[in-house]
Amino acid sequence: MSKWKEMHTEAPPPEPEKVPTLEEVEQSFSEQLDVEQKDEFLQQLNSSRDKEKKYLKDISDTNYYFTVCFSNKGQLYEFCEKFGLNPDLIHMDGREVAKQFRKALETPDLRHPSKMRKSKDYEDLALDFPE
Repeated sequence: MSKWKEMHTEAPPPEPEKVPTLEEVEQSFSEQLDVEQKDEFLQQLNSSRDKEKKYLKDISDTNYYFTVCFSNKGQLYEFCEKFGLNPDLIHMDGREVAKQFRKALETPDLRHPSKMRKSKDYEDLALDFPE
């Protein structure tokens, strides 16, 4: 039996943590913050949430491309030659095409998430995959 299976078949499930009720959370907030601080905190929270929602929508949007079609390959090569594009490239970076058309793109690049970091806490539970 593998180490992973041994660890998960012999160990009893962990005790579920007590989740505070809504009343307990509200009471905790009331004790810690006065009304003005609560309003400011909620505004910051909503603003942060809205920014995160917009970022997630933008990062998962797949409608950032378009296709140009010609009736034959000769037209494609003629078009690409006139604008200094490589007709053998099936996919072109839009920023580079804009440069060839001598047009500046004002919209900034979207920063994609970086690689996920490994957690040392769960390293022993991870399956080993060849690199």
